[in-house]
Amino acid sequence: YAFDGDNAGKKAAWRALERSVGLVTDTKAVNFLFLPNEHDPDSYVREFGADSFIQKVKNGSIGVINFLLN
Repeated sequence: YAFDGDNAGKKAAWRALERSVGLVTDTKAVNFLFLPNEHDPDSYVREFGADSFIQKVKNGSIGVINFLLN
């Protein structure tokens, strides 16, 4: 999942967490990415490009357990 970094994005992420926690298995992961407050996924890709977004997903996302604990 990729969310805006603002409060609305954090609330949406929590709802996604509640619905996704049962999907995690040894072979299936759920990760969360929070973008800077001024960006949503669309605006981030428009400004920085798809390759930058993919790198952000690979290097900046956190797993469901880390999100839950944080």
